[in-house]
Amino acid sequence: MRHMATTSSLAVKQFRDSQSRPESNALAIISFLSEQDLSDLRPLLQTVSPRIMDLVANWFQLYKMQYPARRSLTEAEFQQLFGISLLKSTRSLLDNRIDDYASEVRRLGVALAQREVPFEEVALVHLYWTMGMRIFADSGSFDPNIYRAFEKLNYVRMTLLGETYFRYWSAEQGVRLSEVEREAAKIPPEERSQFHGLIGASLPMRALYRRIESAGQTRGTVLIVGESGTGKELVARAIHECGAAEGAPFVALNCA
Repeated sequence: MRHMATTSSLAVKQFRDSQSRPESNALAIISFLSEQDLSDLRPLLQTVSPRIMDLVANWFQLYKMQYPARRSLTEAEFQQLFGISLLKSTRSLLDNRIDDYASEVRRLGVALAQREVPFEEVALVHLYWTMGMRIFADSGSFDPNIYRAFEKLNYVRMTLLGETYFRYWSAEQGVRLSEVEREAAKIPPEERSQFHGLIGASLPMRALYRRIESAGQTRGTVLIVGESGTGKELVARAIHECGAAEGAPFVALNCA
């Protein structure tokens, strides 16, 4: 249990580090919603806001029908995650706090990824949200511009949710892979059957693993030669991961 907690905390740290970097793409996504869009959406959001928890309760029944035997979330978890998040994000939109709205959607993406909710289920609940909002829009006497604004909001929400979910998932997978590699590094060289993505237990492969380790400790240029498809990039990546700057990005350029 302690090991799992450590893995999760490292993934959170890596995710937060990635979030602290400039995210021009995320800013572009948020700016896709204009002040006029928020103004057009206001009557619909005001109508939906008092009924959010009832909507979420109905969504759980649909969710339960879709996944009758096995599902990732209990009813309490479902309402806590989606209900509270929708209350907060809707209030942010009504107050024209678009940055807070984006932060809340991202927080939901992280929470779903931490609970390992399959993205299929995440996308399904988003569909419930889309259908529910559309029903309210169709049943009310709203300005036609509300549909254009709603489609933009729908795009922004799903893009932020998916981007954050998969960034967290990628960070966690990276941490797990690093832990596996560290454990594998403790295996005596003569017993290794895999090494930094390379697989093989023959004497030539084990000799290659030793050469890669040695090359990784140098700061000079390493030339790797071989026919196309023999794994030159895999070896280059392994050398990088064996080096002192293993946390730095590995960039492969195809100059063919």
